[in-house]
Amino acid sequence: MIWNERFARFASHYGCKLLSCKPYRARTKGKVENGVGYLRKNFWPRIGTFTGLQDLNQQVRYWLDTVANCRLHGTTHQMPNERWKVEDLQPLNHVPFAVVDRHYRKVMSDAYVSFEANRYSVPWEHIGRVVEIQDEKNGVLRFYCNGHLIAEHSKQWGRRP
Repeated sequence: MIWNERFARFASHYGCKLLSCKPYRARTKGKVENGVGYLRKNFWPRIGTFTGLQDLNQQVRYWLDTVANCRLHGTTHQMPNERWKVEDLQPLNHVPFAVVDRHYRKVMSDAYVSFEANRYSVPWEHIGRVVEIQDEKNGVLRFYCNGHLIAEHSKQWGRRP
């Protein structure tokens, strides 16, 4: 299966495993899409108005906590709130997914990282480690190690010795 490159990076960033439905097997596709239909048929009719995204998120959270996750699920025959306790779900990656590419570089012995023919400093504790560089495409570079922001610099334009 060939995935859209950006979608595959998005899924990987948040620890999701991509699975494709088998061709000509409508049953597998329906299981994936039934959640959308359930939301459309059971949540949206209950909503009269909302003032913005924050209000809508609060309303859907209330509906999830009082209706959707407290019902007996038709397929699992368990309440989603109870099932989640044994699912061993992992927390989401706390670094927001960036549409821009991340670049990997090793921190040299002088605590500098080379990127696009320029050098940027990072804390000395990261010497010898591989760090991720996120080019914000707005003149800012962010440097991450193990998912934590360790440095931020204005991007240097041109080549500096």
